[in-house]
Amino acid sequence: MHDLIGLDVASAVGENLYELIEHDEKREVLRHPKLATLLATQIRRGRLGDKTKQGFYKKTAKWRQDR
Repeated sequence: MHDLIGLDVASAVGENLYELIEHDEKREVLRHPKLATLLATQIRRGRLGDKTKQGFYKKTAKWRQDR
């Protein structure tokens, strides 16, 4: 899902959502340190998902031919 919407967009949505759901018992998932580090690293590397053809998955010419 993150690759489809963009890692940068997913990160921004998570930050905004965290502030809006202060009474939700599961909201801390949005600020899990490992998730935050992973997203920040991918974004810093320019791996934003479909728009850059690489996020968590890398889209190659062969991948596009198989679809």
